[in-house]
Amino acid sequence: MQVLCKASSAAGDIQCSVCGQNFQVYWERTNPAEREAAREQILSALAEQHTSNHGTDAHKACFNVPEWNGSPRYSGAALLGNAPKAAFQAA
Repeated sequence: MQVLCKASSAAGDIQCSVCGQNFQVYWERTNPAEREAAREQILSALAEQHTSNHGTDAHKACFNVPEWNGSPRYSGAALLGNAPKAAFQAA
């Protein structure tokens, strides 16, 4: 399952355990069991970004888990998760 993560200055669906940054998430599928399993992958990816991207800008404004080479706005998670166009204005 693919998940689109979009940094948010407001309350989010998930929070980085390292820096506290909030993220809105858009799911490719809506099965609660799959979302719970993907949650662990998201938290792991957020922590890994701090390891590979040193400094205060560890996170991209918008990214997919698992990663892919295309634009986040055209990901399955964005399209199937009904991510609003406004989610990509700063991406």
